[in-house]
Amino acid sequence: MEFRFISLSSSSQFGNAYLISSNRGNTKIMIDCGLPIKRMESALLALDIHPSELSAIFLTHEHYDHTASLRIKHPFPQKYGIPVYASSGLWRHLEHKTGILETSLKRVVMPNCNMRVGDFTVRSVPKPHDAVDPIAFTLRARRQSISVVTDLGTVTEPVFAAMRESDYIILESNHDRELELFSGRPRSLINRVLSRHGHLSNQQAAEALQRVTSHRLQGIALGHLSLDCNRPELALDTVRSALAGTDYRGFLVALPHHEVSDWLPVQQY
Repeated sequence: MEFRFISLSSSSQFGNAYLISSNRGNTKIMIDCGLPIKRMESALLALDIHPSELSAIFLTHEHYDHTASLRIKHPFPQKYGIPVYASSGLWRHLEHKTGILETSLKRVVMPNCNMRVGDFTVRSVPKPHDAVDPIAFTLRARRQSISVVTDLGTVTEPVFAAMRESDYIILESNHDRELELFSGRPRSLINRVLSRHGHLSNQQAAEALQRVTSHRLQGIALGHLSLDCNRPELALDTVRSALAGTDYRGFLVALPHHEVSDWLPVQQY
């Protein structure tokens, strides 16, 4: 096993942050930093990781639940000297919405490019979401890779290609369509969630995973579940049913909304 990964939080309401650590702990990369800074610090310290040990933060898009610890007077990465990778459009959008972040800590991510950070090669993959230059990321360490794919309304061919080449996938399974339709939410919000630039439903996630399962895929973590329009057992049952006719034998978990998850894959550690 080349790396392990963990979710610090996976929710629109409570924020999103995923940590991938190489097997020797030499390189630790965080995807998104959507937690308040004190909660981010506490979560990492509880894992015996000092925030200064983070090698980089990669931002998928600018929404608050993915950038909260940047949007303060003294941003989390500035406090600990952590380089932050984001698209040029995202940097422009955040220009007047963050505290002081030294230019030396800012890195610009181009679409469909590879970046080397310590033990990992990180590839950016454009995705459809109602944000500025939204990106999914695939991280590879030697022979194994993981794709982090959340906040998208449909799975495009480039995203499918990234998932097919992955040993592990963190995939959005945001809502049950019926629960969303009859949620009593404003119609504009429902339309946004269900649009091709919104969020993946359980069924969409299941159908996407059907298309990418192979002997290579070893683990699936479902993330960004709606508190109001989904339940972990619904998401898991929908995906299990879709995978029942495949040869998939890896693990399948739903990431908790607010709590830190287990390290995955658990059997290796």
